[in-house]
Amino acid sequence: MSSFIFVAGRNDDAARDRAFYLLKKYTSATSLRRAIDLYDGFLRDFEREIRKPENVEISLLGKPIDYGEDLQRFLEYLKPMEYARPLLTNPARRAEALGMLREAIRFSAYIWGRRYEEIGAGDSDSLFYKLGYRWFCYESIGVFGKADLAATLISLMCKTASKNGIKRGVVSLGGTRESRRVMCWTYESIFFDTEPRNSIPPIVFPTHLPPCPPKNEESEGQVWSGQPIPVTGIWEPWPVGPTAGVRCPNYYLAGDTASEYQTEGTDTSEAVRWRLIWKDTRYSSGGIPVEEEDYFLPEPVVIESRVRRAWPGEICPQTGEWFANHLNQKVRVAAGDPMPGPERSPGGNLVIWYLNEQATEPEPELLPEDAVAMLGYNPVIEPKPVYCKSGEACPKTGLWKPIVPAGIRGYESFTRPGNLGMMPLRVQAGARMPNFGAYTDEDEARIVWKWIGEQGEYDHPNAARPS
Repeated sequence: MSSFIFVAGRNDDAARDRAFYLLKKYTSATSLRRAIDLYDGFLRDFEREIRKPENVEISLLGKPIDYGEDLQRFLEYLKPMEYARPLLTNPARRAEALGMLREAIRFSAYIWGRRYEEIGAGDSDSLFYKLGYRWFCYESIGVFGKADLAATLISLMCKTASKNGIKRGVVSLGGTRESRRVMCWTYESIFFDTEPRNSIPPIVFPTHLPPCPPKNEESEGQVWSGQPIPVTGIWEPWPVGPTAGVRCPNYYLAGDTASEYQTEGTDTSEAVRWRLIWKDTRYSSGGIPVEEEDYFLPEPVVIESRVRRAWPGEICPQTGEWFANHLNQKVRVAAGDPMPGPERSPGGNLVIWYLNEQATEPEPELLPEDAVAMLGYNPVIEPKPVYCKSGEACPKTGLWKPIVPAGIRGYESFTRPGNLGMMPLRVQAGARMPNFGAYTDEDEARIVWKWIGEQGEYDHPNAARPS
């Protein structure tokens, strides 16, 4: 949870400045156009990937699976976004544009809904999973990570510029499905950026934060809860009680109904007096204000031909030292092993591993075939890695090490240093590979065992002997 949640009577100038900045950012044309661009980029990437020959999947009927229908359905949600895009800087039609985006965000419920749950889109052997799809939208990466971020930005607008005066949001106080979830005042919930489940991008403020306008001490023009808002802008709630401080400012569209206020941590709402502190005239000229240029930092440029990168859970393409900026961590991973997790940093950023070329020895080059024929052997040929899944017949006697992919339930516990469950186990060829002990059958199916050698002093008690 961010440290500037509003507390009645203790909302200092710094907290007001930050809230003022976020309310403008989350309702800005720049933020919403970025969401539209992300969704458009998702569609382009998805179309390119499903047309690649190496991504063709064969159904149980022996025919290639056609994802063209999925693409067409995804494209339908882009139409209202394209209509809304030019209207976002039209003051007379901004409310109409925001309404179109509220309709378009239904793509998130469709993509991460029942249809794709039933066909196993989140299974590790599916094409969707390869493209970054995960069961929980906030865990998605790669191609589908773009769609999730687009939904996140539009959702923030929906919470900030409410409809029909409904100003409440659900906030999770922890990072798991079992974590306590509470209803809270939406304009405080948009500050809960430390839990990915809340789908709020990490909050970053500019070096020079624009100041929030001063409190409106005048009662003239104030609007009571339940009355219509006459002017689009940011309004500040004044409680009836003289001892309670001014509460968190909120963004309203002209025509909205002024809502009651529910103080963070309580279950009761109270009637308040809303007073205008900032009239939204940002797009009166039809252009984008200069201050919005700093809302999103440019994406880091990665030269594919020189820098190798991989996502958590993907198979490592090259043995060497890999580093993740958002984790401030370096690891050594062997080619063929899954890249380690987590998929998001504690701050909610997507984790990408980059190969440290300077600390990585070049892979050996094979000798030409004629040279191998002269020598009678190839001195640089290395044994191909051997893998096996739980329950399958062990293909080779020796020590087997479990590889736990990021994203399964209990990942942090399983991979904690000293966990005996991660110790190599000796299994005889032909025996049934033991179960790792994942919480669900779906997670167990994602566990891969890797053969690491023939030397060992013990057999796994669960390994079935060949008859």
